[in-house]
Amino acid sequence: MNQLHTPTAEKDEVAKKELYSFLEKVCEAVPNYNMKTVLGDFNTEVGKKSYLYPACGGHNLYNETNDNGKLMVNFALEETVSIYGHSQGKLAIT
Repeated sequence: MNQLHTPTAEKDEVAKKELYSFLEKVCEAVPNYNMKTVLGDFNTEVGKKSYLYPACGGHNLYNETNDNGKLMVNFALEETVSIYGHSQGKLAIT
């Protein structure tokens, strides 16, 4: 289990991409037979578009997805994990 707080939407893209690169390395180090859980405030807004459903379903609070939300969704799809509890921008991914 990992817990983190991601940069806010106003921070530069380099800092955000470095964080997700680090998170990918952490997830790669965990054997596939173990459950991966990452908790934290990811400062995201994930919208209700149908292409987002594989990562987080369709029960989202926001109509649009911000840049942090796009990074989170891309990470979730690449790592084959699901996003939960994102109605307030605080997420758990497993």
